[in-house]
Amino acid sequence: METFRKAPLPVGQALSINVPAQLSSSPPTYALTRHSRASLIETYHPCRAEAGTRAFVLGREYVGGEPEPDSDIAAVRAGMVSIARLSPDLNARSPSREIEEWLQNADLTMA
Repeated sequence: METFRKAPLPVGQALSINVPAQLSSSPPTYALTRHSRASLIETYHPCRAEAGTRAFVLGREYVGGEPEPDSDIAAVRAGMVSIARLSPDLNARSPSREIEEWLQNADLTMA
């Protein structure tokens, strides 16, 4: 996070940053992504457990198709930190030039 303090985000820009539970590399790899059109629904299903305890298995289902290869969901699945620009059109395909330059100046390891 120190990198983000040293290189402030351009004025008028906002980001959605998603970090996977397990990173694929150290230091982390960052991917400039867009928001997936797919929606993730998580459900919890009871499963067998030791007597007197309760356990659940997490189930995941994508609604609206599989996540696109350049999406935030695909990057997180691959163990990368996803950085997506927030805008009124959440499915805008191209990141802003200011965000691309900011990421280069922040010296992050990009995918």
